[in-house]
Amino acid sequence: MGTIALIAVVVAGSGLALFRIVRASGPLGDMHRLALAAGGLTFFIVLAPLQELDAARADDTTGMALVGLAAVFLLVALAARLRAGALAADGAAGASPAGGPG
Repeated sequence: MGTIALIAVVVAGSGLALFRIVRASGPLGDMHRLALAAGGLTFFIVLAPLQELDAARADDTTGMALVGLAAVFLLVALAARLRAGALAADGAAGASPAGGPG
């Protein structure tokens, strides 16, 4: 079996296992979705300054570190916004419409 075929089998098997685990645990919340997106982006965020420091590259990589920092800032801001929304929803769910005890 070739290397590419082996990698394809491992990726497909891992994806199927992950899909079954997620499906069995119920729907993903907003924070879980953010964690999945941030996990995928973290590799590129960390890689950005390293690519900018590589003097052997033929293309112009000026500003890649700033793009990585902007991505980190936006992910943190999105996480704060989601947390604030979740806290507001929890507070609204706990309050009764008449203002008295539930």
